[in-house]
Amino acid sequence: MSHVTHADSAHLAGFGITVGDVKYDREKVAEHAAQLVSSVAKNLGNSLSALGVGMFSLSLTHTLSSPPSLRWSLASPVTSATLLLPLV
Repeated sequence: MSHVTHADSAHLAGFGITVGDVKYDREKVAEHAAQLVSSVAKNLGNSLSALGVGMFSLSLTHTLSSPPSLRWSLASPVTSATLLLPLV
């Protein structure tokens, strides 16, 4: 369990929230955040599909180099006026 620090209390006070002795489980908060991200990603995918945007999954490998590079392999070439790559 983690405790709310003085800095956290001061931050919340800026929003008009006053806290007393609050405890929280970081792991559960992180799990909840991951579920929210997954839900938003799914909903965004559904919205884009409904608009007729083609969706496909890539297996990306990225390297820390100068300049940064991304590499992937597909069975067929990707051609598009605009290619959106999620930064996950």
